[in-house]
Amino acid sequence: MEDFFTAHKLQLFVATIQCGIIPFVYSLYSSHNKRSKARDEALRSILRTEIIRICMKAEKRGYLFMYELENLNDMFNAYSALGGNGAVKALYEITIKLPHIPNDKE
Repeated sequence: MEDFFTAHKLQLFVATIQCGIIPFVYSLYSSHNKRSKARDEALRSILRTEIIRICMKAEKRGYLFMYELENLNDMFNAYSALGGNGAVKALYEITIKLPHIPNDKE
């Protein structure tokens, strides 16, 4: 039995290290994944709020400034990439059909 441990010291050492490293790496990955999902949800929520704000403001005015259209397009694309839902999409589609006014008419 002693010969086995002596002959396989390195393999036993590596196996012992791996048994500790694998759970540690998995816990780091799991923690990172949870934080990443939370950031995505927070960012999606902020984008949703801003998209709705721009849409409601433009609807109330009856037109959309060009800079708002550009911002709205960028935000909606990011929102959709983060898994945004259809309620904001419907509002977005209605808003982009409003007349577009150059920025200097503000």
